[in-house]
Amino acid sequence: MQLNCIIDGNYILSKLVFTLYKNNLLYGSLYQALENSLISYRKFYPFTKVYLVSDSKEKSWRKNLESSYKSTRKKDIGIDWKFVYDTYDEFKKGVKNAKILESPGIEGDDWISLIVQETNKKGQSNLIITNDYDIKQLLHFNINEKYINLMSNEMYNKEKIFLPTDYQMFFNKISSYNETNDIFKLNNKNE
Repeated sequence: MQLNCIIDGNYILSKLVFTLYKNNLLYGSLYQALENSLISYRKFYPFTKVYLVSDSKEKSWRKNLESSYKSTRKKDIGIDWKFVYDTYDEFKKGVKNAKILESPGIEGDDWISLIVQETNKKGQSNLIITNDYDIKQLLHFNINEKYINLMSNEMYNKEKIFLPTDYQMFFNKISSYNETNDIFKLNNKNE
């Protein structure tokens, strides 16, 4: 079974920025923290492909349709956001072994949706790393095509894994295939 990893770069960036800022480590540690995060996600599994998606620096197509879109979000004024975004841009330039997806007017969740749709057509599964709960609508599986989409995020130092409804049907069917490349290593104790 082929498994891709789709990383929401804005989620990773925000999570790291607020943690580092709170601990007075932002300026000395942001770049390395971004690298460490990508390395740790890559260690989850030998993924077929790894995608790092980011929101456009320009106004989103959604903002063009509805001017109040995300208007209630506030940035912490104590954080040097120019430094943050410059560091993030520099980090993305140095990323190897991952496809960076960012385009004018496109948000990261648009990229995630597109990747999931296209890879599922090829029978590929996806692990999506994000805290965007709208992405949960992409969590589904297809027994015949042998793919499943999962979501992971970390909240308050707890890693959460989100599975599609009725996922047990998928695991039961996959465990019956007796494939040596079964990413779930299923056995009678698969629960």
